[in-house]
Amino acid sequence: MTGAFSQRRKEAHSYRQVPTLPAAAEEDDVEMDDEFGTESLSSASTDGEKLPVFDMSPVNCRCPFCRADITTFVTHEPSVVSYLLALLLILVLQWLSVCVLPVIWPLLKDTVHRCPSCLNKVGSRSKISLPTSFKNDVLTFRIGHCAVVLARKYVVILLALVGVIGVFYMARSSGVMQPAMIPRGPDIDVTWKDFLNDCGDRAYLGNPLHSVKAFDEKYKYKTVKWTGRVVRIREGIDLWLFKTKSFAMIKMFPPQQAYRPDVVDLILLFDGAQQRDQVALLPAGAWAEFEASLLSLGRRGGPHLLQLWSIKETERPQEVEDAVAEAAMALSARQAMMDAIVGEKNNEGPPVSSDGQSDGEQPTSNIESSSHRD
Repeated sequence: MTGAFSQRRKEAHSYRQVPTLPAAAEEDDVEMDDEFGTESLSSASTDGEKLPVFDMSPVNCRCPFCRADITTFVTHEPSVVSYLLALLLILVLQWLSVCVLPVIWPLLKDTVHRCPSCLNKVGSRSKISLPTSFKNDVLTFRIGHCAVVLARKYVVILLALVGVIGVFYMARSSGVMQPAMIPRGPDIDVTWKDFLNDCGDRAYLGNPLHSVKAFDEKYKYKTVKWTGRVVRIREGIDLWLFKTKSFAMIKMFPPQQAYRPDVVDLILLFDGAQQRDQVALLPAGAWAEFEASLLSLGRRGGPHLLQLWSIKETERPQEVEDAVAEAAMALSARQAMMDAIVGEKNNEGPPVSSDGQSDGEQPTSNIESSSHRD
């Protein structure tokens, strides 16, 4: 009895075992699908079987390595393309990539299907799927579990718009559309107030043609020596084809737009080592005396563009001191007037009637009559 039971157990065990194939046979039966980047069985071993489609979820298939019918388990692993896209984001966004890259990094990983028995890689799929052919009328863009379906004409319009914006940005960054650095022009003895009278905000809004003509004839490419307050300093970018100039934002006195204190009056462009060293010594909010050549006129109250030659920190101008003192005196006088008005109201008693009694007092006869009635 015991011998028959053990014999049946051996037969069942031999039935459940998966027959192993020689190494040469396994190499002949397994092939790589280069188009989709997944392993699949050869046509000799999969006749009549439908090849699995590896997606974001586990699939049922036969492992090409151990020949077992399995349900794959899914892992998310970075590939070479993932690292290349991450490097591209770092080069384009620079320090902003620290905020963006951790959010989109899971989307850059590939979905990898592995066999639970032998742990070999059965197939993989990228989470980012783009259309490879524009022959279809409808194109599908897929990122993770999200998919966007667009008509082909809208995709073409979008690509054309992105191309135009890219060309415009490249031209501007490379310096093609920026004002060219010119040699130093002749010095002219004009003040900031004289410039405001000819080309300021009010003059431009009153007669733009007159302001443009006055700027071209009197000020363009001429060097001036003015004093202003440094508001902000921005360093330019020089990365391959992307290039922008450094500049300093200056607020003048009197300001061009007194009702908008956040708008600067001048932008000083600089690109030389000498100017960089001089600007590096200026703290934000300091008053500075500078020499610069006028390049372009600001439109509708916008800042005027100049090329900086030299700049140094200086004391606050005397006219600013006088204006501050005058404003302080006016404020003190107004405060004293308000205090006097409030004091008079506090010292006044209740209003007096024509018979010499206040409105709050009643005549004696009226009080006595009211007491008799009670």
